Amino acid sequence: MPSEGAGGRWLDRMVQLLSWLGALVLLFIALSVSVATLSRYFLNEPLAWTIELNSQMLLFMTFLGLALVTRENGHVRLEIISADRFPRVARVLDGMADITGLAISAVLFGASLWITVDSYVKGTIAVSILPVPRWIYLSVIPVGSLLTVLQYLRQFMTGTRVFDKDGGI
Repeated sequence: MPSEGAGGRWLDRMVQLLSWLGALVLLFIALSVSVATLSRYFLNEPLAWTIELNSQMLLFMTFLGLALVTRENGHVRLEIISADRFPRVARVLDGMADITGLAISAVLFGASLWITVDSYVKGTIAVSILPVPRWIYLSVIPVGSLLTVLQYLRQFMTGTRVFDKDGGI
């Protein structure tokens, strides 16, 4: 999708950066699972931290790629109404789905930001093999959901998703 002005270019860069970080997280997960498997079966030395860390990395991977999937309209969807046979109805349903996505992303952003800041202020430590401050694990949720909110807002303002080329529903 083409960017619109400096704000659009900034958003595109941030979304792309986070998606690349998500790809690096996926690479780390693949490599660490491979190393843990080799360590367990060939050296008889299991790496206890891999399962725990990789479960947290799945959270990071999900929220780092969320805005990109929104921008590319790649979310899983069920097409009940054919866009070929009923284009106006399909556009209205797409608009309703986008409004729902925006609302959910906005609520997720607000709630996760509050929980992350609260965890930081209280100094909460995750009870696990790797004692890491909990806010570090949580911090990716408000970042990813904020960029998703911004992506939905841009789509509404530019009409790239909800409206047809003439500007009408």
